[in-house]
Amino acid sequence: MWVLSVLLSTVWAVTVYDKPASFFKEAPLDLHHRLFMKLGGTHSPFRARSEPEDPATERSAFMERDARSGLLRRLHERPALLVSSTSWTGLHDPWGTWEDEDFSILLAALERCSCPRTPGVVEVGRLESSVGSLSDQDLRLKCPLQEKFEQLTLDGHNLPSLVCVITGKGPLREYYSRLTHQKHFQHIQVCTPWLEAEDYPLLLGSADLGVCLHMSSSGLDLSMKLVDMFGCCLPVCAVNFKCLHELVKHGENGLVFEDPEELAAQLQLNQFRKNLRESQQLRWDESWVQTVLPLVMDT
Repeated sequence: MWVLSVLLSTVWAVTVYDKPASFFKEAPLDLHHRLFMKLGGTHSPFRARSEPEDPATERSAFMERDARSGLLRRLHERPALLVSSTSWTGLHDPWGTWEDEDFSILLAALERCSCPRTPGVVEVGRLESSVGSLSDQDLRLKCPLQEKFEQLTLDGHNLPSLVCVITGKGPLREYYSRLTHQKHFQHIQVCTPWLEAEDYPLLLGSADLGVCLHMSSSGLDLSMKLVDMFGCCLPVCAVNFKCLHELVKHGENGLVFEDPEELAAQLQLNQFRKNLRESQQLRWDESWVQTVLPLVMDT
């Protein structure tokens, strides 16, 4: 260790940060539409909520193309599109197995968004433990906002909704798919597609918000998915860890959260895209030429 510390003390190093490839960028509306129509063929959250008057009109849950003019437009009551990605794998250490990313955090946040609780509302379980037994009427207590949602639905109102897409392929995918189906979300749909390589940048470039649940095992590595999301000017909510501040500037280019409650509150925000557009981010090749190439040329 002493020899290693001496060697390291004599090393002169330059930090080279990961940068997004050039194809990670905001997608034009035409590519949004093509992707949504393609994914609608296999994933119901992308399909149109109602049929257009003209059968020749192409419509997804988010957009439609006019059959006569060919013009594209975003639907007025389109759902918000939230995107996250994962390898659905776990890490092994001497104390057992733990996940690269804990998606129970996201699912818990979605539950809170589905039926947010307001201050002063007592949860039935907590109340029951305090006073013993409750009447049937007490047991039917619900969140006031949930009751409002249900009444609006009965009155024929179209409520705002959210489509949550978690992309990736791995051994934990089926587990979380089953867990998602057990949830009773209000106006939230979740799907877990395995995308073709060329479709992933398009999805990031078409989304409204990204969520990163990467928790570095070392506390020293930054997630490449965050870099890719920023390359697409996609605002991000990221779970906190030791060096995250080097990439995510809380309140500037994204938001940092510690638990499902904080994430649930942040999912309603989408104010950072302008800052990301104006940040003039370097791409991977530009960063290499600017940072590494001069060192190589000097040797």
